[in-house]
Amino acid sequence: MDTTLITLARCLMDDGNLSQSEAILRESLALGNDSSRTNTLYDLGKCLHRQGKHKEAATILRQSLSGRGSVSPIDEMEIIRTKYTLATCLKDMSDLNESEGLLREILKTLDSQSQRNEVLRAKTSYELAQCLLLKGDQAEAAVFLRKNLAFLNGQSSRNYTRIAENIDELGRCLMKDNSLQEAEELFKQALDFKERGNPNDRTGYARTLDALARCLRIQGRYRDSELMFRKSLNIKREYLSPSNVELARTRSSLALCHIHQYKIKEALSLLQQSVPVMSQTTRVYNKSLHTAWLALALQLSERKQEEVEAVLQRAMRWAQQIPCQQDKARVLGELGEVLSLQKKWNEADATLKQALTMEQKQLSSNHYQTARTLYLLGENFLAQGHYVDAEKQFSQAVEMQKESLPSMHPAAARSRLGLGMCLCRQAKWKKAEVHLQKAVDILNHSLTYHPRAAQAVEYLSQCLKAQGKHEEKDKVARAYRRVQMGSVNLDSLPGFSFEEREVYESAMSDGDVDVERMLINVMGRDRVGKTCFVDSLADKPFCQDQISTDTVTVRTMITSTDGWAEGDQSDTEHHLDKTLARGAVMHQLDATTEKDCTLPVEDSLCLYDPSPDITQAAERGQSVNLSETNSTFDLPFREDGLSENFYRKLSMNNGDEIG
Repeated sequence: MDTTLITLARCLMDDGNLSQSEAILRESLALGNDSSRTNTLYDLGKCLHRQGKHKEAATILRQSLSGRGSVSPIDEMEIIRTKYTLATCLKDMSDLNESEGLLREILKTLDSQSQRNEVLRAKTSYELAQCLLLKGDQAEAAVFLRKNLAFLNGQSSRNYTRIAENIDELGRCLMKDNSLQEAEELFKQALDFKERGNPNDRTGYARTLDALARCLRIQGRYRDSELMFRKSLNIKREYLSPSNVELARTRSSLALCHIHQYKIKEALSLLQQSVPVMSQTTRVYNKSLHTAWLALALQLSERKQEEVEAVLQRAMRWAQQIPCQQDKARVLGELGEVLSLQKKWNEADATLKQALTMEQKQLSSNHYQTARTLYLLGENFLAQGHYVDAEKQFSQAVEMQKESLPSMHPAAARSRLGLGMCLCRQAKWKKAEVHLQKAVDILNHSLTYHPRAAQAVEYLSQCLKAQGKHEEKDKVARAYRRVQMGSVNLDSLPGFSFEEREVYESAMSDGDVDVERMLINVMGRDRVGKTCFVDSLADKPFCQDQISTDTVTVRTMITSTDGWAEGDQSDTEHHLDKTLARGAVMHQLDATTEKDCTLPVEDSLCLYDPSPDITQAAERGQSVNLSETNSTFDLPFREDGLSENFYRKLSMNNGDEIG
């Protein structure tokens, strides 16, 4: 067998040219030199594994392992190397038990050697920790990862990339074990180490952003989570193909974030792109979970039940094959919610109880996932009018969430609202008031869109009225106006980008954002360079043959840290529409809460470039009435460029005059 071909194949594999490497290795095997066959089989198996052809890779690697065992003398390190690659391949195929067994064999062999290979031991421990984490044994996984980190941090030459990988996995262990704040800090550390270790590995950086985003989402910090997912999505779109599983996973995760914020249309669009890709993965947990999210989005968007049912049944079928009980319970919880929304009470009850039994065996006593399942069971009972059973489930969920989630978490509002509704139906007004008031406070604090806000206020008002607390009832109604204005779904308004929504919601939470907007008149005699001067502000090239301006030109400049950019007519209209929409909310807040708020808008500048005739008339002290000129000019504040609904509904005058 030509050793030059093997060397070339390995070089190509290291450079990422996997298809070429595979072709050369298959050609080498066909030459039939048995003395090097086991090594070539190993290289081919590794190459196939890197291409995601896990099943064929596992078969080839088993052949290599069998060949190494029959050769005398036995090369123990080559056997360890082959077992290690086979174990990682089996892990990716979700054959976790065999993968775990091989990795433990390797660690046992390494521990028995007189000269311990600590680097290889650390790599094997890392893979074993990943395997254990997938099986739901996060406690033992965390032990291996902490030992690895101690070893890696103690080396004279620190490998930041490997440290970051171990921190990443440890963060995932802690997140699954409900230690959310510690996990969040670890993910932030991992991002820092990845920047220091290998700043060119942008997809690896994006994976950690995903993990951090999931941690933030679990804590109910949906806006922060959405921002992290969007950053990750932008990176993956640049470096990965549209059919890549990692890209699809980020889309689905962002979609779930949208569902939590009741932005169902956006969520459905993302899931319809990602789920077909996720359905092709070998991990049944991923494809069943993401398909369950699609079923939920379809149900919430009131699609045809036949469409929902087809997706639901597919997810149910895959869910039964999930090996990890914690993961299986999570998927069953999602499916139970869909069944309850479909009014399949008995099926929902059985599915949710199955999930709850698994969670109570596998998870800590106050785990947020268990609390969510109890809440869903309560919802299912409440919808059927079984108030006593519902009260019991909601009460347990509330108590668990006190221990496992931040006090102002939106999930806590849902559980307290459900409990308050149950108590109202049983005329337990005093107890109901406590929970309903807390639910309203959380919704008011979060200032995110929540369709149940009106329901919470309605039940609290009913509760206060029943107790004769009319003054408190009026206060709740006034406070609800603020919730209503704060719950505006900005996706329905024109021209809002994600970043602008962040600015808006920040203003709603913090009270004010400065507006920096000014009008500049550029005036002078004809042909002195007024237009070229304005062009230079927007980094436009100098034009020697610039045509003289006729009458007046109105131009809008948007300023940012990147410089100045000129906006077109649609930018101008959207800019004012957004200003009016925000102004309406702030105006309402001023009226109801006596809060001094200014409008959160981007810095902008309107530049007016009048014609020489108008300029000369102004210089002579003559008055100029622009409305009587024959030309038309593009004014950003003209009313006919805006939706009449804004003026009719908002009753706000935001015009500027020129004269």
